[in-house]
This record gives sequence, structure tokens and C-alpha cells, in this order.
Amino acid sequence: MTETNKAGIKEAAFAALWAFVIIIVYDFADTALRLYTSRGAEMNMLLTIGAVLAGCVVVYFALTRYAASFTYEAGNKSLRLTRKIGHREKSIEIRYRDIISLSKKRPGNMPKPVYKMRKTVFSDKNIYYMVYKNRSAHETAVFEPSKEFAESVLSRMKEG
Repeated sequence: MTETNKAGIKEAAFAALWAFVIIIVYDFADTALRLYTSRGAEMNMLLTIGAVLAGCVVVYFALTRYAASFTYEAGNKSLRLTRKIGHREKSIEIRYRDIISLSKKRPGNMPKPVYKMRKTVFSDKNIYYMVYKNRSAHETAVFEPSKEFAESVLSRMKEG
């Protein structure tokens, strides 16, 4: 069973909305500084630096989340999670017998490293947390499978 998640129009619109909000806030703050303070030029530099940093954060999320493709493959003996952003690809393969837990609830003490294999940034609505053994350590993968895919993984975990 294979499932692919790609960012689409909704995520791109979300990034554009945040960029628009940053521009509006910058314009209001710039106008207020010019009208109501005598140190408008000095404060304008700080305001510009803040707006550029906020824009960099939006671009970071747009490039790392909204331009990504996530593929989940459930084989006979293992689960493969792949994240592809541009030409870079990160893939992890986990044997079903090494999976300790798979749930929608965040583990209290989440083992590191944490592999984020999901497209959403702020929503925790459809995500699953998987804790598994990798050699002698525990690791965590966070991903967004469909309900059917998650049930398939759970049933294969029980089979071993």
C-alpha cells in the first residue's frame, strides 16, 4: 500500500496570506512611526529588519513544507517514509517488529531524533506519532497517513 501527500493550493494560499499580513503590519507600523514619533528613521530600520526576518520565516516554511512531497509505503515487512523537497530526499525504513507505538497522541517523552514527514506546520489534526527502535536507541517519526493507511500499519505491527 502506497500513499502520497503533496502540498497544494491551500498551503500556498496560507503562505501568501502570511506574507500579505506581514506587509500590512509593516505598512501600519511604518506610518505610525512617521506620524507619531520624532525617531521615525531610527525605528524604521528596526521595523525593516523585523519585516525581512518575518518574510524569511514565511519563505522557509514555503520551501520546506509547501513545496514538499511525502510518500508512505507499507510493504510486507517494513514501512518506508520518504520526504522529497526539490532534489533532496530523506527516507527512513522501519521494520514492523521495531515499532514500539503508533498513536495520534504525542508521546510524553518523545525520543530524539524526530523525523517530521508531514506537510502541515501548525495543525495537529491528522498526525500520527510513531516511536520505534533503531539499533539500540529509540527514535520518533511524525507523519500524516490516512486513517486506512494507519490501520493497515497497526494490523501489520500486530502480525510482526
